[in-house]
Amino acid sequence: MKTIDIILRRKFVIMNEDRCKEIEADTEEFPRISDVLIPKSDFDPKLDRCDVIEPRTINLPYKEFRELVFFLPYFTDLPILSLALAGKETSLPFIARCIDGDDSSIGDEIFIDPQGFEYPRYKSAILRRAKAA
Repeated sequence: MKTIDIILRRKFVIMNEDRCKEIEADTEEFPRISDVLIPKSDFDPKLDRCDVIEPRTINLPYKEFRELVFFLPYFTDLPILSLALAGKETSLPFIARCIDGDDSSIGDEIFIDPQGFEYPRYKSAILRRAKAA
């Protein structure tokens, strides 16, 4: 069974569109936009990281992926994600994978755990992929 390494962030949001654009432009500090979800201070990697079983993956265009990383959109406001979740249990965790945009965006992934809500209540950059046991 494959696992992923994550650091969950609860209700993480960047309210300023200019800041989002700065992050997108700063490819040195944030090679992928999901890197903004990795805490930079006051976290003990041994305590804050957790290993979870890899959930289903949903492929999304950059525009929707960006909304999930930077904001707390309702899933129904994201057309492709909404279709992917239609008729499925939306309270289960999933991985959102970016499938378009520039080279650093394609393949970028984040872990989403809605915890029963209709928005990304908990989210994390995926820190590393572990080998199957």
